[in-house]
Order: sequence, then C-alpha cells, then structure tokens
Amino acid sequence: MSCLRNNELNDDFDSINEHPVLVTHLLQLEKHAAEVYTRNTFAWVRDEIKSEAKLSIVNYVDDMESVMYTFKKFIGGDKTWNVRYGALSSKCSKMSYYASMSTEGYKEANVAIDKLTIQMKGLLPSSSTAREENVHHTRTQSNVQVKDPVIAATKGSMRQNKNSSGKTRKCGNCG
Repeated sequence: MSCLRNNELNDDFDSINEHPVLVTHLLQLEKHAAEVYTRNTFAWVRDEIKSEAKLSIVNYVDDMESVMYTFKKFIGGDKTWNVRYGALSSKCSKMSYYASMSTEGYKEANVAIDKLTIQMKGLLPSSSTAREENVHHTRTQSNVQVKDPVIAATKGSMRQNKNSSGKTRKCGNCG
C-alpha cells in the first residue's frame, strides 16, 4: 500500500513541477488536460486528441431523419468523404421489414434493390468499379471447398458400452 502511495506522490510531483510541450491543434484543451491530469493520464488524453485531429467536419446536412457529415483530412487534405452509410442502412432495414411482410412486397423490393444496386454501381468512379469487379471475380473463381472440421478426441478415459465383449468384473474372494 505504501508503494502505491509513493507512486501517486511521485506522479503528483511530476505533474505539478513539469510542463509538457503542447503539440496538438487543440492547445487550450491540451493545456487544461496537462494541468488537471497526471502525466500518464495526460499522455493518454493527448493520444486521443491527436487521433481526433485526423479528420475535420467541413459540412453537415440535417434532414429530419438523418444527418450527413462531410469530412476532410485536417492538414493538407483535398479529398472529402460523405458519411451517410448508417442512415442508408437504417432506411433499407425499415424497407426490408415492410417488404418481408408479404410475398408481393418481397418480390417487388428484390427487383427494385437489384435495379438500384446497378444504378449506384454506375455512379462509382471507374477505378473503384474495376477494383470491386476484380474482387468479385476472384471470389467466384475460387475452387476452395470448406469442409466440416475434424472432431477432436475428448480428454479423460473413454466410456465403454455395457454390452461390449470385454473382461467382466469378478469378485476377488469367490470369483
């Protein structure tokens, strides 16, 4: 117990008397964390701040059901990403729920999804479409067969059947 107290006192002493170099883009937050936390905890908080700094929000669109964020790299990034997968997934899930309630709905949704998938695939840049097709072809042309795993023997002695033809137990006195 005294060792833990000593370590805590050493951490407190270092936190009070040493001032770390601030390196992230959120200087005020980093400075506050350096004042409040011990050095070990501060190092963890700084790592979290650095990982947050990889992307910044450029724009967001809020349409009552979902929000679409546009991100770009924080430093020197020209490429942007629109994040809407969760919203689309949620809407498709809801549509699938209602479509699966009837045979006619299932058939109609199945045809519509196939058409929409082909249409969305056409919107992709040619390089990502080619890469996706190559991945699909390599998966379909594979001749790998997955079989059931080998059943491993269990530990311990094997159980013997009562009707097995083996030695039977006899009394040591009368045989």
